[in-house]
Amino acid sequence: GLVMAGVGIFATALLAVLFEGEWSAALMMAFNLAIIYGVRALGYWIATKNKEKDVSITVDNSINPNIN
Repeated sequence: GLVMAGVGIFATALLAVLFEGEWSAALMMAFNLAIIYGVRALGYWIATKNKEKDVSITVDNSINPNIN
């Protein structure tokens, strides 16, 4: 697969399955590919969503003003 014009192994396997008429295997491979990229996109979204927020902590010393 890698020798044929730089196409990956997964794409070559998917083409082989389609040419052999194994439609259920092709659908399963396509579903797994969608799950993989969906989970990767979700992980990227979770990792980058809090970078925009500025977190600041304020301390209220009105209860006990002797605490520094």
